Amino acid sequence: MKHLDNLTIHRFRCLSIKIRSPLARVGTGAPPLQKGGKGGVKVPLLKGDLGGSDFDRKPNIEQIISVITKPIIGEICHQVIFSYGDELRLDFGEMSAYTHPKLAHLCKGSWQFGTRATPWVFQQGDRILTSSLPVDIDAEIDEVEIDAVKKVLQQLENKELIDFAIDADNISLTLVFEGDRQLILQPDSQDDSGLPYWELFMPTEQVLTVGHGFFWECKSIHERY
Repeated sequence: MKHLDNLTIHRFRCLSIKIRSPLARVGTGAPPLQKGGKGGVKVPLLKGDLGGSDFDRKPNIEQIISVITKPIIGEICHQVIFSYGDELRLDFGEMSAYTHPKLAHLCKGSWQFGTRATPWVFQQGDRILTSSLPVDIDAEIDEVEIDAVKKVLQQLENKELIDFAIDADNISLTLVFEGDRQLILQPDSQDDSGLPYWELFMPTEQVLTVGHGFFWECKSIHERY
């Protein structure tokens, strides 16, 4: 993966939602974005903490994430599951079976959104319907509680994603679905464990991650580590 110097990152920060199309990046100093398969938009393999002061980088992370995630808006959430214990995962877009023989009985979406260990709440309007369970690494996972939460979250299945918006003030993320349903991730800004707050696997075989300190990264799934 190509690493960017501060000047290149600064140029990318010039990217604005005022640009009508994410494929037209005139004046940014970077190559045009390329269309990806199945409705995705392939973006340059980039990462950074946006540098500069909080005042500079807060608006920019909102704009950057908005451009990268624009193609998922309008997709349908087909599956809500828990993976790795209590990590919530939502599958959007075209569903297909895993290629690995041991997972062939399972399906995945062309878009996969994972909350990692970030706390979240699920609400409709102003009414909270359910929320993530408290994390206790010394306790066993309560499958009954997980099933109860999953049953509520299944209200998201077959619902259209209306908005995918990050709040630069506290790095919270809100996924808005039809019917005024909202999944809101509420990261702990003091968490410096190094784990991403959330990740989005895209049809372009890329993964977008956002983490502590305004860190974000978008790169090929074949270069995960």
